[in-house]
Amino acid sequence: MHRIRHGRAAGAALAAVMLITMLGGCAGGGGPDPVGTWGDPDGAYLELESGGAFTGNDGCNRLTGSWTMEDDNISFDDVASTRMACPDTEAVLEGLDTANVSGDTMTVYADDEAQIATLDRAPVNS
Repeated sequence: MHRIRHGRAAGAALAAVMLITMLGGCAGGGGPDPVGTWGDPDGAYLELESGGAFTGNDGCNRLTGSWTMEDDNISFDDVASTRMACPDTEAVLEGLDTANVSGDTMTVYADDEAQIATLDRAPVNS
């Protein structure tokens, strides 16, 4: 009788862990977690927040907006940017529209589907 109780408790615990894992996978859209900093915080970068907002810098101008993700693909919406003149600086993220995440690399595309940047995931400082 003692072994049966442990068996039922272990089975219930395993079922709970499986349910939490499945629900967590559904909430994330099935793709990699893109939350964090991508690129060089001292240059061109994007900072994706867990609530769906983002900020960044295209190498010259500050960026802000929202993002959503389906599988490995990110869509950027409501993008706003400052319009500073920066001689001798290329605004590499100007016109960003979508991105694709593969491992620790984010490839960013303009609205005409032209690739405009490749950003590596910045290391997390502990």
